[in-house]
Amino acid sequence: MPGVFSNYRKEWLRLDVGLLLIRIEGRMFFANAQQVAQKTRPLLEQFQPSVVVLDLSGVIDLEYSALKMLTESEKRARGTSVWLSGLNTKVLQMIRRSPLGSTLGSEALLFNLEMAVKKYLGPAAVAGALK
Repeated sequence: MPGVFSNYRKEWLRLDVGLLLIRIEGRMFFANAQQVAQKTRPLLEQFQPSVVVLDLSGVIDLEYSALKMLTESEKRARGTSVWLSGLNTKVLQMIRRSPLGSTLGSEALLFNLEMAVKKYLGPAAVAGALK
């Protein structure tokens, strides 16, 4: 999102019907968490994914207000599973201690984006790709 925050960029990729990947970079605080929500809603409406993966590998810090907004967004996802990938240690610990961590569970907190895609595709697709 050029021109919104100089240290903030969001990229998305639709891999498959049902999977939406969204990459977020920089510090997440109240103001840019609102921007993420505003930019994400149209993507959810357009693609109607069954799973949204937020790739947070580029997020260096997550303030409480942004975490609260993520928690509220997950509640409003209505039938869409939310997975988080690429969390640094500080962000991971913060999420695990929060209601969002309890709601998502450890199965939705993935080491990296590749693991998230493999989880979505399932073991059969991964085995087929290795042949």
